[in-house]
Amino acid sequence: TVEGWKRASLDENKAMGMTITEAVYEKNGSRIEVQLMGGAGGGMGSLGMLAQLGMMGSGKKLRIQRRTAMDMSQGSRSELIVNLKSGGNIIFKSKISIDDVVSFAKAFPIAKIDDARVVK
Repeated sequence: TVEGWKRASLDENKAMGMTITEAVYEKNGSRIEVQLMGGAGGGMGSLGMLAQLGMMGSGKKLRIQRRTAMDMSQGSRSELIVNLKSGGNIIFKSKISIDDVVSFAKAFPIAKIDDARVVK
């Protein structure tokens, strides 16, 4: 659990040297989808590269656990992309407010996951 959110599912897919781990967290009938994206050995996925280059549009930049994040929300859909120091990114998606998604992301073990992915 993260801040009272309970993980309802966990799935991992690998294709063409890229790994995508997806989890869904639920609380009081709301959902937050979390995707960890990265290539083999912690390489950056194409979505992460586009976000790093600023080619995905004009989102609001913020810091989450000493990492750069972009609020890419549109309409009623909240989306937060956190770029990892190890390469790749974690994407948080939900229909709840972006403020609540940011709060969840701040409590999520991003630094622990990122540090574990660093090749030493």
